[in-house]
Amino acid sequence: MLDMSMPRMTGMEMLNALRQTDCLAPVIFMTMHGSESIAVEAFRLGVRDYLAKPFTAEEAQQAVERALAETRLAREKAELTRNLIAAETARQTVVTLSHHINNRLMVLSGGLTIIQTTLQEESSRQAELATILRDCEASVTHISAVLRVLKRVTEVKPTTYYGRTQMMDIDAALREEMCA
Repeated sequence: MLDMSMPRMTGMEMLNALRQTDCLAPVIFMTMHGSESIAVEAFRLGVRDYLAKPFTAEEAQQAVERALAETRLAREKAELTRNLIAAETARQTVVTLSHHINNRLMVLSGGLTIIQTTLQEESSRQAELATILRDCEASVTHISAVLRVLKRVTEVKPTTYYGRTQMMDIDAALREEMCA
């Protein structure tokens, strides 16, 4: 709480000095002889409230509570904004990576189709190559399932449970996708 009339400097000078140090503490301005121009300047410098003297203890308490509530809300908003930006960045990264994986998967799938066609035409080492082909096809199927789950995860809105974000059970989603 700053008073307009203080011994070494005015409340406005002190407020200017605070703001030059990037101090974000909420300030309540008090004055006996206020004017509209002083109030406007004080609010321009970030004063949360303005009390004209004489004021009651209840008025001062309410002003302090409002200033603290506004400060808490501003901090929470800033934290939520940072979290939202981080989450969106992670989501975009996952989506971009899944596109790259999917592109390579399509190349692999096409190659496996060519190998399978060639195997049907040749008989030597067919059993060994058929085993390799089945393993590759299983990998393609598994990677496809991972990508479908990844796609679902990036589309799901996280839900909050007692202040914590619930995470999706990736292993269960993969098992479900593999059975589908």
